[in-house]
Amino acid sequence: MNFSKYQLAIFDWVSNDSGNAVIEAVAGSGKTTTMVSAFQKVAPGLSKIYLAFNKSIAVELGNRGVNAKTFHGLCYGPVTRALKIKTVNADKVRDIIDARMGDDEARMYGSFVNKLVSLGKNAGIACLIEDTEQNWNELAQHHDMELDNENADYGKALRYASEILQVSNLAPSLDFDDLLYLAVKNGIALPKFDFIGVDEAQDTNAIQRAVIRKIMY
Repeated sequence: MNFSKYQLAIFDWVSNDSGNAVIEAVAGSGKTTTMVSAFQKVAPGLSKIYLAFNKSIAVELGNRGVNAKTFHGLCYGPVTRALKIKTVNADKVRDIIDARMGDDEARMYGSFVNKLVSLGKNAGIACLIEDTEQNWNELAQHHDMELDNENADYGKALRYASEILQVSNLAPSLDFDDLLYLAVKNGIALPKFDFIGVDEAQDTNAIQRAVIRKIMY
Protein backbone atom coordinates (compact mmCIF):
# COMPACT_ATOMS: atom_id res chain seq x y z
CA MET A 1 0.00 0.00 0.00
CA ASN A 2 1.23 3.49 -0.82
CA PHE A 3 1.06 5.68 2.28
CA SER A 4 0.92 9.48 2.19
CA LYS A 5 3.69 11.65 3.61
CA TYR A 6 1.42 12.37 6.58
CA GLN A 7 0.92 8.69 7.34
CA LEU A 8 4.66 8.08 7.00
CA ALA A 9 5.29 10.90 9.48
CA ILE A 10 2.95 9.18 11.95
CA PHE A 11 4.77 5.87 11.50
CA ASP A 12 8.11 7.59 12.02
CA TRP A 13 6.88 9.14 15.28
CA VAL A 14 5.54 5.81 16.54
CA SER A 15 8.84 4.11 15.75
CA ASN A 16 11.33 6.74 16.85
CA ASP A 17 9.86 9.42 19.11
CA SER A 18 8.45 9.62 22.63
CA GLY A 19 5.90 11.70 24.47
CA ASN A 20 2.53 12.56 22.97
CA ALA A 21 1.25 13.21 19.47
CA VAL A 22 -2.04 14.60 18.18
CA ILE A 23 -3.25 13.54 14.72
CA GLU A 24 -5.84 15.58 12.86
CA ALA A 25 -7.79 13.46 10.38
CA VAL A 26 -10.84 14.18 8.26
CA ALA A 27 -13.52 11.60 7.48
CA GLY A 28 -12.43 9.08 4.88
CA SER A 29 -8.72 9.77 5.30
CA GLY A 30 -7.85 6.19 6.22
CA LYS A 31 -7.67 6.59 9.96
CA THR A 32 -8.35 2.95 10.78
CA THR A 33 -5.80 1.67 8.28
CA THR A 34 -3.28 4.19 9.59
CA MET A 35 -3.83 3.15 13.21
CA VAL A 36 -3.50 -0.55 12.37
CA SER A 37 -0.23 0.06 10.56
CA ALA A 38 1.03 2.41 13.29
CA PHE A 39 0.37 -0.12 16.05
CA GLN A 40 2.32 -2.72 14.08
CA LYS A 41 5.33 -0.40 14.24
CA VAL A 42 5.34 0.03 18.03
CA ALA A 43 8.56 -1.43 19.42
CA PRO A 44 8.30 -5.13 20.31
CA GLY A 45 7.79 -5.79 23.99
CA LEU A 46 5.82 -2.61 24.65
CA SER A 47 2.24 -3.02 25.81
CA LYS A 48 -0.29 -1.08 23.77
CA ILE A 49 -4.00 -0.34 23.59
CA TYR A 50 -6.27 1.67 21.34
CA LEU A 51 -9.25 3.28 23.07
CA ALA A 52 -11.97 3.32 20.45
CA PHE A 53 -14.87 5.77 20.26
CA ASN A 54 -17.46 3.00 20.11
CA LYS A 55 -17.75 -0.77 20.20
CA SER A 56 -18.01 -1.25 16.43
CA ILE A 57 -14.65 0.48 15.92
CA ALA A 58 -13.10 -1.59 18.72
CA VAL A 59 -14.40 -4.80 17.11
CA GLU A 60 -13.16 -3.78 13.66
CA LEU A 61 -9.69 -2.98 14.99
CA GLY A 62 -9.67 -6.16 17.06
CA ASN A 63 -10.40 -8.18 13.94
CA ARG A 64 -7.35 -6.53 12.37
CA GLY A 65 -5.04 -7.48 15.20
CA VAL A 66 -5.13 -4.33 17.34
CA ASN A 67 -5.74 -4.51 21.09
CA ALA A 68 -8.72 -2.15 21.07
CA LYS A 69 -11.37 -1.45 23.69
CA THR A 70 -13.89 1.22 24.49
CA PHE A 71 -13.38 3.14 27.74
CA HIS A 72 -16.25 1.16 29.26
CA GLY A 73 -14.81 -2.13 28.05
CA LEU A 74 -11.45 -1.25 29.59
CA CYS A 75 -12.96 -0.45 32.99
CA TYR A 76 -15.74 -3.04 33.17
CA GLY A 77 -13.77 -5.99 34.49
CA PRO A 78 -11.59 -4.16 37.04
CA VAL A 79 -14.51 -2.14 38.44
CA THR A 80 -17.06 -4.95 38.67
CA ARG A 81 -14.48 -7.20 40.32
CA ALA A 82 -13.33 -4.55 42.77
CA LEU A 83 -16.88 -3.68 43.81
CA LYS A 84 -18.14 -7.27 43.58
CA ILE A 85 -21.03 -6.20 41.35
CA LYS A 86 -21.70 -8.41 38.35
CA THR A 87 -24.24 -6.42 36.32
CA VAL A 88 -24.72 -2.86 35.14
CA ASN A 89 -28.06 -1.11 35.69
CA ALA A 90 -28.44 1.62 33.10
CA ASP A 91 -31.42 3.03 35.06
CA LYS A 92 -29.61 3.22 38.40
CA VAL A 93 -29.81 6.99 38.87
CA ARG A 94 -33.42 7.17 37.71
CA ASP A 95 -34.30 4.40 40.18
CA ILE A 96 -32.64 6.39 42.98
CA ILE A 97 -34.53 9.52 41.96
CA ASP A 98 -37.86 7.72 41.99
CA ALA A 99 -37.07 6.21 45.40
CA ARG A 100 -35.87 9.48 46.99
CA MET A 101 -38.43 11.90 45.59
CA GLY A 102 -42.18 11.84 45.81
CA ASP A 103 -44.14 11.35 42.60
CA ASP A 104 -44.72 15.06 42.07
CA GLU A 105 -41.07 15.98 42.69
CA ALA A 106 -39.87 13.17 40.45
CA ARG A 107 -42.08 14.40 37.63
CA MET A 108 -40.90 17.97 38.13
CA TYR A 109 -37.16 17.38 38.58
CA GLY A 110 -36.42 13.78 37.62
CA SER A 111 -35.42 14.14 33.97
CA PHE A 112 -33.24 17.20 34.61
CA VAL A 113 -31.50 15.67 37.63
CA ASN A 114 -30.97 12.32 35.90
CA LYS A 115 -29.15 13.99 33.00
CA LEU A 116 -27.22 16.38 35.23
CA VAL A 117 -25.94 13.59 37.51
CA SER A 118 -24.66 11.74 34.44
CA LEU A 119 -22.88 14.89 33.28
CA GLY A 120 -21.55 15.35 36.82
CA LYS A 121 -19.97 11.91 36.80
CA ASN A 122 -18.38 12.58 33.42
CA ALA A 123 -17.05 15.90 34.71
CA GLY A 124 -15.68 14.25 37.85
CA ILE A 125 -17.76 16.08 40.45
CA ALA A 126 -16.86 14.87 43.97
CA CYS A 127 -13.84 13.24 42.39
CA LEU A 128 -11.83 15.61 40.19
CA ILE A 129 -13.66 18.78 41.22
CA GLU A 130 -15.62 19.70 44.33
CA ASP A 131 -19.29 18.95 44.80
CA THR A 132 -20.44 22.56 45.00
CA GLU A 133 -23.54 24.32 43.72
CA GLN A 134 -21.30 26.54 41.61
CA ASN A 135 -19.79 23.56 39.81
CA TRP A 136 -23.22 22.01 39.24
CA ASN A 137 -24.48 25.33 37.90
CA GLU A 138 -21.51 25.78 35.56
CA LEU A 139 -22.03 22.25 34.26
CA ALA A 140 -25.73 22.80 33.61
CA GLN A 141 -25.05 26.14 31.91
CA HIS A 142 -22.28 24.67 29.77
CA HIS A 143 -24.70 22.06 28.42
CA ASP A 144 -27.57 24.55 28.04
CA MET A 145 -29.80 22.56 30.36
CA GLU A 146 -33.25 23.86 31.20
CA LEU A 147 -35.78 22.68 33.74
CA ASP A 148 -38.65 20.62 32.35
CA ASN A 149 -41.30 22.34 34.47
CA GLU A 150 -41.79 26.11 34.73
CA ASN A 151 -42.74 25.72 38.39
CA ALA A 152 -39.50 23.94 39.29
CA ASP A 153 -36.84 25.75 41.30
CA TYR A 154 -33.40 25.81 39.67
CA GLY A 155 -31.43 25.94 42.91
CA LYS A 156 -33.41 23.02 44.30
CA ALA A 157 -32.70 21.03 41.14
CA LEU A 158 -28.96 21.57 41.59
CA ARG A 159 -29.18 20.49 45.23
CA TYR A 160 -31.08 17.40 44.18
CA ALA A 161 -28.32 16.55 41.71
CA SER A 162 -25.72 16.74 44.49
CA GLU A 163 -27.85 14.60 46.80
CA ILE A 164 -28.56 11.95 44.16
CA LEU A 165 -24.88 11.74 43.21
CA GLN A 166 -23.93 11.15 46.85
CA VAL A 167 -26.54 8.40 47.17
CA SER A 168 -25.41 6.87 43.87
CA ASN A 169 -21.80 6.76 45.04
CA LEU A 170 -22.80 4.64 48.04
CA ALA A 171 -25.33 2.42 46.26
CA PRO A 172 -24.49 -1.29 45.76
CA SER A 173 -25.02 -1.06 42.00
CA LEU A 174 -23.38 0.36 38.89
CA ASP A 175 -24.44 2.27 35.81
CA PHE A 176 -22.29 2.79 32.74
CA ASP A 177 -21.04 6.20 33.91
CA ASP A 178 -19.86 4.54 37.14
CA LEU A 179 -17.51 2.21 35.28
CA LEU A 180 -15.22 5.16 34.57
CA TYR A 181 -16.21 7.50 37.39
CA LEU A 182 -15.76 5.02 40.23
CA ALA A 183 -12.56 3.64 38.71
CA VAL A 184 -11.10 7.11 39.27
CA LYS A 185 -12.97 8.14 42.42
CA ASN A 186 -12.36 4.86 44.27
CA GLY A 187 -8.78 4.46 43.05
CA ILE A 188 -9.51 1.11 41.40
CA ALA A 189 -6.43 -0.34 39.69
CA LEU A 190 -6.57 -0.50 35.89
CA PRO A 191 -4.10 -2.21 33.54
CA LYS A 192 -1.25 0.02 32.41
CA PHE A 193 0.21 0.39 28.92
CA ASP A 194 3.36 1.75 27.33
CA PHE A 195 1.60 3.02 24.21
CA ILE A 196 -1.97 4.35 24.16
CA GLY A 197 -4.00 5.45 21.16
CA VAL A 198 -7.15 7.48 21.77
CA ASP A 199 -9.86 7.71 19.13
CA GLU A 200 -11.62 11.10 18.81
CA ALA A 201 -9.42 12.47 21.60
CA GLN A 202 -10.86 15.95 21.17
CA ASP A 203 -14.21 14.67 22.44
CA THR A 204 -12.97 13.02 25.63
CA ASN A 205 -14.41 14.31 28.90
CA ALA A 206 -12.65 14.93 32.20
CA ILE A 207 -13.22 11.47 33.63
CA GLN A 208 -12.04 9.77 30.42
CA ARG A 209 -8.86 11.83 30.50
CA ALA A 210 -8.38 10.79 34.14
CA VAL A 211 -8.72 7.14 33.06
CA ILE A 212 -6.07 7.68 30.41
CA ARG A 213 -3.71 9.06 33.04
CA LYS A 214 -4.40 6.00 35.23
CA ILE A 215 -3.38 3.54 32.52
CA MET A 216 -0.16 5.34 31.49
CA TYR A 217 3.18 4.01 32.64
